[in-house]
Amino acid sequence: MFDPLTISLAIAALAVASVVTYLTVTVIRNYLRERRTNQNVNAKPALMVDRLNNGDYSVVTGFFDGNTKVLDSKVWNAQKLDEDLQKFPISKPVIIES
Repeated sequence: MFDPLTISLAIAALAVASVVTYLTVTVIRNYLRERRTNQNVNAKPALMVDRLNNGDYSVVTGFFDGNTKVLDSKVWNAQKLDEDLQKFPISKPVIIES
């Protein structure tokens, strides 16, 4: 059995975002292609870009069941986004082609 501290640290470790200086749509599409093999064939890949108070970006990608259930997700924090990622609306989830 795990103690509460171990469980808390494990949960916190899962919530930590990958931090990058420059994030590209190619990195995200590659991630989604790699993860697709582990997902339900009907799952929809989605992305949401958000601007943080410090000017950096938070980009959430993942697979959704078509309703509201998240099947898999990953968060990146980036200082800069490539031109393609900059075209996505801020704070609005978008279904994308992987």
